[in-house]
Amino acid sequence: MDDKWFKLQQKRVGVTAEDIARELGRDRSVVSKIYTGQRSMTLEFARKFAEVLQVPLSEVLERSGVATGDDAKNIAPSFAEGDVALWAPREGDRRKVPMVAQALGERKGMDIWVVETGAMSLQGYLPGDYMLVDNEQSERVKGGDVVVAQIYDNTKNRAVTVLRRLEPPVLVAASMDPADRRTHVVDGVNVVIRGKVIASWRISEDVRQPSNHERRELDRRLRENESADVENASEKSEIVRPKRRARDYEVWISGASEEGS
Repeated sequence: MDDKWFKLQQKRVGVTAEDIARELGRDRSVVSKIYTGQRSMTLEFARKFAEVLQVPLSEVLERSGVATGDDAKNIAPSFAEGDVALWAPREGDRRKVPMVAQALGERKGMDIWVVETGAMSLQGYLPGDYMLVDNEQSERVKGGDVVVAQIYDNTKNRAVTVLRRLEPPVLVAASMDPADRRTHVVDGVNVVIRGKVIASWRISEDVRQPSNHERRELDRRLRENESADVENASEKSEIVRPKRRARDYEVWISGASEEGS
Protein backbone atom coordinates (compact mmCIF):
# COMPACT_ATOMS: atom_id res chain seq x y z
CA MET A 1 0.00 0.00 0.00
CA ASP A 2 1.51 3.27 -1.16
CA ASP A 3 -0.24 5.49 1.38
CA LYS A 4 2.01 8.45 0.55
CA TRP A 5 0.71 8.45 -3.01
CA PHE A 6 -2.91 8.39 -1.84
CA LYS A 7 -2.34 11.27 0.58
CA LEU A 8 -0.61 13.24 -2.17
CA GLN A 9 -3.66 12.75 -4.40
CA GLN A 10 -5.89 13.94 -1.56
CA LYS A 11 -3.92 17.18 -1.38
CA ARG A 12 -4.01 17.54 -5.16
CA VAL A 13 -7.82 17.49 -5.35
CA GLY A 14 -8.43 19.01 -1.92
CA VAL A 15 -10.24 16.17 -0.15
CA THR A 16 -9.78 14.68 3.31
CA ALA A 17 -9.94 11.15 4.64
CA GLU A 18 -13.36 12.07 6.03
CA ASP A 19 -14.52 12.98 2.51
CA ILE A 20 -13.39 9.62 1.19
CA ALA A 21 -14.97 7.76 4.12
CA ARG A 22 -18.25 9.58 3.45
CA GLU A 23 -18.25 8.35 -0.15
CA LEU A 24 -17.47 4.84 1.04
CA GLY A 25 -20.34 5.02 3.50
CA ARG A 26 -17.91 4.12 6.28
CA ASP A 27 -16.19 5.68 9.28
CA ARG A 28 -12.92 7.59 8.79
CA SER A 29 -11.07 4.78 10.60
CA VAL A 30 -11.73 2.51 7.61
CA VAL A 31 -9.66 4.79 5.36
CA SER A 32 -6.86 4.85 7.94
CA LYS A 33 -6.90 1.06 8.19
CA ILE A 34 -6.72 0.73 4.40
CA TYR A 35 -3.71 3.07 4.33
CA THR A 36 -1.93 1.14 7.08
CA GLY A 37 -2.73 -2.25 5.56
CA GLN A 38 -5.01 -3.33 8.41
CA ARG A 39 -7.91 -3.55 5.98
CA SER A 40 -7.87 -4.69 2.37
CA MET A 41 -8.77 -2.45 -0.52
CA THR A 42 -11.77 -4.05 -2.26
CA LEU A 43 -12.77 -3.39 -5.85
CA GLU A 44 -15.84 -1.50 -4.63
CA PHE A 45 -13.69 0.69 -2.38
CA ALA A 46 -11.16 1.18 -5.18
CA ARG A 47 -13.84 2.54 -7.47
CA LYS A 48 -14.82 5.12 -4.86
CA PHE A 49 -11.18 6.12 -4.27
CA ALA A 50 -10.69 6.54 -8.03
CA GLU A 51 -13.84 8.68 -8.28
CA VAL A 52 -13.01 10.95 -5.34
CA LEU A 53 -9.31 11.29 -6.15
CA GLN A 54 -10.03 11.69 -9.88
CA VAL A 55 -7.47 9.10 -10.96
CA PRO A 56 -7.70 5.94 -13.10
CA LEU A 57 -9.07 2.87 -11.32
CA SER A 58 -6.09 0.83 -12.56
CA GLU A 59 -3.71 3.14 -10.70
CA VAL A 60 -5.69 2.82 -7.45
CA LEU A 61 -5.58 -0.97 -7.79
CA GLU A 62 -1.86 -0.91 -8.41
CA ARG A 63 -0.93 1.62 -5.70
CA SER A 64 -3.02 -0.25 -3.12
CA GLY A 65 -1.42 -3.59 -3.96
CA VAL A 66 -4.65 -5.23 -5.20
CA ALA A 67 -3.12 -5.88 -8.62
CA THR A 68 -0.02 -4.88 -10.50
CA GLY A 69 0.85 -3.94 -14.05
CA ASP A 70 -1.26 -5.60 -16.72
CA ASP A 71 -3.50 -7.26 -14.13
CA ALA A 72 -4.61 -3.87 -12.81
CA LYS A 73 -5.27 -2.61 -16.34
CA ASN A 74 -7.28 -5.73 -17.19
CA ILE A 75 -9.44 -5.52 -14.07
CA ALA A 76 -10.10 -1.79 -14.22
CA PRO A 77 -11.91 -1.59 -17.58
CA SER A 78 -14.28 -4.35 -16.53
CA PHE A 79 -15.76 -2.13 -13.84
CA ALA A 80 -15.67 0.99 -15.98
CA GLU A 81 -17.47 -0.40 -19.02
CA GLY A 82 -21.18 -0.97 -19.24
CA ASP A 83 -24.50 0.85 -19.47
CA VAL A 84 -23.77 3.26 -16.62
CA ALA A 85 -20.80 4.82 -14.86
CA LEU A 86 -20.40 6.45 -11.48
CA TRP A 87 -20.65 10.21 -11.81
CA ALA A 88 -17.29 11.94 -11.61
CA PRO A 89 -17.43 15.71 -11.01
CA ARG A 90 -16.59 17.81 -14.05
CA GLU A 91 -15.96 21.52 -14.36
CA GLY A 92 -19.36 23.15 -14.50
CA ASP A 93 -21.41 20.42 -12.82
CA ARG A 94 -19.67 20.07 -9.45
CA ARG A 95 -22.47 22.01 -7.74
CA LYS A 96 -25.38 21.58 -10.15
CA VAL A 97 -25.61 17.79 -10.16
CA PRO A 98 -25.30 17.33 -6.35
CA MET A 99 -27.92 20.06 -5.81
CA VAL A 100 -30.44 18.21 -7.97
CA ALA A 101 -29.59 14.92 -6.25
CA GLN A 102 -30.15 16.48 -2.83
CA ALA A 103 -33.49 17.89 -3.96
CA LEU A 104 -34.50 14.40 -5.05
CA GLY A 105 -33.73 12.94 -1.63
CA GLU A 106 -30.06 11.93 -1.76
CA ARG A 107 -28.74 10.52 1.50
CA LYS A 108 -26.03 8.23 2.81
CA GLY A 109 -25.93 4.95 0.91
CA MET A 110 -26.87 6.51 -2.45
CA ASP A 111 -24.71 7.16 -5.51
CA ILE A 112 -25.08 9.32 -8.60
CA TRP A 113 -24.64 7.43 -11.87
CA VAL A 114 -24.57 8.57 -15.50
CA VAL A 115 -26.28 6.62 -18.29
CA GLU A 116 -23.77 5.61 -20.98
CA THR A 117 -25.84 3.52 -23.44
CA GLY A 118 -29.38 3.16 -24.77
CA ALA A 119 -30.08 -0.17 -23.05
CA MET A 120 -33.12 1.36 -21.30
CA SER A 121 -33.93 4.08 -23.84
CA LEU A 122 -37.46 2.83 -24.46
CA GLN A 123 -38.16 3.43 -20.79
CA GLY A 124 -36.82 6.97 -20.95
CA TYR A 125 -33.20 6.56 -19.80
CA LEU A 126 -30.97 8.22 -22.40
CA PRO A 127 -27.17 8.56 -22.59
CA GLY A 128 -26.09 11.53 -20.48
CA ASP A 129 -28.98 11.25 -18.03
CA TYR A 130 -28.17 11.28 -14.32
CA MET A 131 -29.61 8.73 -11.89
CA LEU A 132 -29.83 8.52 -8.12
CA VAL A 133 -29.25 4.92 -7.05
CA ASP A 134 -30.04 3.59 -3.57
CA ASN A 135 -27.52 0.87 -2.74
CA GLU A 136 -29.33 -0.05 0.45
CA GLN A 137 -32.36 -1.22 -1.53
CA SER A 138 -30.39 -3.73 -3.58
CA GLU A 139 -31.94 -6.64 -1.68
CA ARG A 140 -35.43 -5.17 -1.49
CA VAL A 141 -36.17 -4.57 -5.16
CA LYS A 142 -39.34 -5.90 -6.77
CA GLY A 143 -40.64 -6.59 -10.24
CA GLY A 144 -40.69 -3.51 -12.46
CA ASP A 145 -37.90 -1.70 -10.61
CA VAL A 146 -35.03 -0.30 -12.68
CA VAL A 147 -31.73 -1.39 -11.18
CA VAL A 148 -27.98 -1.14 -11.56
CA ALA A 149 -26.44 -4.62 -11.58
CA GLN A 150 -23.12 -6.28 -12.30
CA ILE A 151 -22.64 -9.37 -14.42
CA TYR A 152 -19.49 -11.30 -13.55
CA ASP A 153 -17.39 -13.53 -15.75
CA ASN A 154 -14.98 -15.23 -13.39
CA THR A 155 -13.19 -17.03 -16.23
CA LYS A 156 -12.07 -13.66 -17.63
CA ASN A 157 -11.85 -11.86 -14.28
CA ARG A 158 -14.21 -9.12 -15.40
CA ALA A 159 -17.58 -7.63 -14.60
CA VAL A 160 -19.89 -5.44 -16.66
CA THR A 161 -22.20 -2.90 -15.05
CA VAL A 162 -25.68 -2.88 -16.58
CA LEU A 163 -28.87 -0.87 -16.32
CA ARG A 164 -31.94 -3.11 -16.51
CA ARG A 165 -35.51 -3.61 -15.38
CA LEU A 166 -36.11 -6.44 -12.94
CA GLU A 167 -38.72 -8.97 -14.04
CA PRO A 168 -38.09 -11.73 -11.47
CA PRO A 169 -36.03 -13.77 -11.76
CA VAL A 170 -34.37 -12.02 -14.72
CA LEU A 171 -33.07 -8.62 -15.80
CA VAL A 172 -34.40 -7.27 -19.10
CA ALA A 173 -33.48 -4.28 -21.26
CA ALA A 174 -35.78 -1.77 -22.94
CA SER A 175 -33.98 -1.23 -26.21
CA MET A 176 -34.31 -1.84 -29.95
CA ASP A 177 -30.71 -3.05 -30.10
CA PRO A 178 -30.59 -6.86 -30.55
CA ALA A 179 -27.40 -6.94 -28.46
CA ASP A 180 -29.42 -5.89 -25.40
CA ARG A 181 -32.14 -8.54 -25.72
CA ARG A 182 -30.38 -11.23 -23.72
CA THR A 183 -31.87 -11.76 -20.27
CA HIS A 184 -29.81 -12.47 -17.15
CA VAL A 185 -30.96 -14.53 -14.19
CA VAL A 186 -30.24 -12.81 -10.86
CA ASP A 187 -28.46 -15.44 -8.76
CA GLY A 188 -26.56 -13.24 -6.32
CA VAL A 189 -23.25 -14.68 -7.51
CA ASN A 190 -22.77 -14.19 -11.24
CA VAL A 191 -25.48 -11.56 -11.58
CA VAL A 192 -25.74 -9.19 -8.62
CA ILE A 193 -28.06 -6.21 -8.14
CA ARG A 194 -26.11 -3.25 -6.75
CA GLY A 195 -28.88 -0.73 -6.25
CA LYS A 196 -32.31 0.56 -7.21
CA VAL A 197 -32.81 3.65 -9.37
CA ILE A 198 -35.05 5.98 -7.37
CA ALA A 199 -34.80 9.10 -9.55
CA SER A 200 -33.32 10.32 -12.81
CA TRP A 201 -32.94 13.70 -14.45
CA ARG A 202 -31.57 15.46 -17.49
CA ILE A 203 -29.86 18.84 -17.39
CA SER A 204 -30.84 20.88 -20.44
CA GLU A 205 -27.36 22.34 -20.93
CA ASP A 206 -26.08 18.78 -21.43
CA VAL A 207 -28.19 18.47 -24.59
CA ARG A 208 -26.55 19.82 -27.73
CA GLN A 209 -28.30 22.79 -29.29
CA PRO A 210 -29.44 22.24 -32.91
CA SER A 211 -27.52 23.77 -35.79
CA ASN A 212 -29.20 26.21 -38.21
CA HIS A 213 -29.62 23.38 -40.70
CA GLU A 214 -31.28 21.19 -38.09
CA ARG A 215 -33.57 24.03 -37.02
CA ARG A 216 -34.65 24.53 -40.66
CA GLU A 217 -35.29 20.79 -41.00
CA LEU A 218 -37.43 20.79 -37.86
CA ASP A 219 -39.37 23.84 -39.08
CA ARG A 220 -39.96 22.04 -42.38
CA ARG A 221 -41.39 19.06 -40.52
CA LEU A 222 -43.62 21.35 -38.49
CA ARG A 223 -44.94 22.99 -41.66
CA GLU A 224 -45.62 19.55 -43.17
CA ASN A 225 -47.64 18.66 -40.10
CA GLU A 226 -49.60 21.90 -40.43
CA SER A 227 -50.33 21.15 -44.08
CA ALA A 228 -51.43 17.66 -43.20
CA ASP A 229 -53.77 19.09 -40.56
CA VAL A 230 -55.45 21.28 -43.16
CA GLU A 231 -55.66 18.58 -45.85
CA ASN A 232 -57.08 16.00 -43.49
CA ALA A 233 -59.35 18.27 -41.46
CA SER A 234 -62.43 16.87 -43.16
CA GLU A 235 -61.31 13.38 -42.21
CA LYS A 236 -60.78 14.48 -38.56
CA SER A 237 -57.12 13.65 -38.66
CA GLU A 238 -55.47 13.23 -35.26
CA ILE A 239 -52.15 14.73 -36.37
CA VAL A 240 -51.07 17.22 -33.72
CA ARG A 241 -48.56 20.00 -34.30
CA PRO A 242 -45.75 19.82 -31.72
CA LYS A 243 -45.44 22.82 -29.45
CA ARG A 244 -42.51 24.98 -30.53
CA ARG A 245 -40.42 25.30 -27.40
CA ALA A 246 -36.68 25.03 -26.84
CA ARG A 247 -37.30 21.72 -25.11
CA ASP A 248 -38.82 20.30 -28.29
CA TYR A 249 -35.62 21.05 -30.15
CA GLU A 250 -33.59 19.39 -27.42
CA VAL A 251 -35.76 16.28 -27.37
CA TRP A 252 -35.64 16.02 -31.14
CA ILE A 253 -31.83 16.28 -31.19
CA SER A 254 -31.42 13.74 -28.40
CA GLY A 255 -33.65 11.25 -30.22
CA ALA A 256 -36.17 10.81 -27.42
CA SER A 257 -39.93 10.96 -27.65
CA GLU A 258 -41.87 13.44 -25.54
CA GLU A 259 -43.12 10.58 -23.41
CA GLY A 260 -39.59 9.22 -22.88
CA SER A 261 -38.05 12.53 -21.83
